[in-house]
Amino acid sequence: GSAAFNICLIPCISALAYFYFNNKDFIKLDSTIIIQDSLFNVLSIVTLGIIFYFGQISPLNSLVLILLYFLYVYSVFKYRKTCNPKPYDEVILKNESILSDLSQIKIFALFDSKVSKFSSVLVVFISLILIACSCQLLTFSCERLSSLFGVNLFYVSFFIAAIASSVPDTILSFYDARKGQFDDAFSNAFGSNIFDICIGLGLPLFIYTLLDGDLFLNQNSKISSELLINSLLLLMLLSAAIGILFSVGKFNKKKVYFTLLMYILFILFLIRL
Repeated sequence: GSAAFNICLIPCISALAYFYFNNKDFIKLDSTIIIQDSLFNVLSIVTLGIIFYFGQISPLNSLVLILLYFLYVYSVFKYRKTCNPKPYDEVILKNESILSDLSQIKIFALFDSKVSKFSSVLVVFISLILIACSCQLLTFSCERLSSLFGVNLFYVSFFIAAIASSVPDTILSFYDARKGQFDDAFSNAFGSNIFDICIGLGLPLFIYTLLDGDLFLNQNSKISSELLINSLLLLMLLSAAIGILFSVGKFNKKKVYFTLLMYILFILFLIRL
């Protein structure tokens, strides 16, 4: 669910923000970024699908997912052009009052709105703790909703947990697009997908199977392996279609609407599974 949201809705929201704040009607995307991110995104989905198809998760195939992510990171540093950011010692952000800033989760207000290397590391650490706690609460809430209403946990996770967990990515991509950095917004959405599959799933599964032995999906009564495989197949087709759509020609409002249509069709097909 998060993967489909990331590759469909986040680029669309980012594109509309880019069009509005930069007075543009189209976006010329970097073909290297599109091809690279789309390829690794599809590859990660295929790898996960093969693991689910055989119905057995072991430390070895979990490690394959983790290694795939490091291969993606290596390719990013090797094949993408990067520009050196301007060095700075400290930046002071605009602020109103510490209570107002904290109510808007502006964590830098704790450091008098001063952005330095030290405060940046602490803000990242605090943000990770807040996100981790929120995700834990979200997980318990979804399980409770599934139990209360008798709805398959898969669908509750897809429509609530997955979309909610994509909110931070949406905000980051929105601000990148507003500053005219749409390539960064696109790469953030697809890179997040690759991380979620390869590390977000691969690392916990690796630790779990290493300590408790192999995990057999057919023994899970809540979510069948067949449902997971079919949903991954739909996601793979959607990801491939999005990659082709974004890599051909310029990205304009027509492509935004077509992407939204594909997302709606994806949801309708998923509900019918």
